Amino acid sequence: MEVQGIDPSTPARELPPPPVVTGGSAHPGIYLQVGAFADPANADRVAQRLRQARLAPVQVVDAVVGGRHVHRVRLGPLADADAADRVSDQIVRMGLPHPEVAVD
Repeated sequence: MEVQGIDPSTPARELPPPPVVTGGSAHPGIYLQVGAFADPANADRVAQRLRQARLAPVQVVDAVVGGRHVHRVRLGPLADADAADRVSDQIVRMGLPHPEVAVD
């Protein structure tokens, strides 16, 4: 890192472009959120049903939404939008609500 003094009597020079940041993957992960529960036992129950169905990896993720602590039940990452559609249909056939798509 180089530090230079600023002289207001000289014109400003153009800054170099920002560095390019690359992540581990070129594509973000596609996740399906099946529910968000205040009671962790309810989240665990739904997560267990999904794990037994072996649709995709299942996580219970803690979050704060609108000042309230919730436990989100998510599946993924999924390979693509077609996989997300197929898994969504299977989740609905299990009698669970239609999941929301989350891209992280």
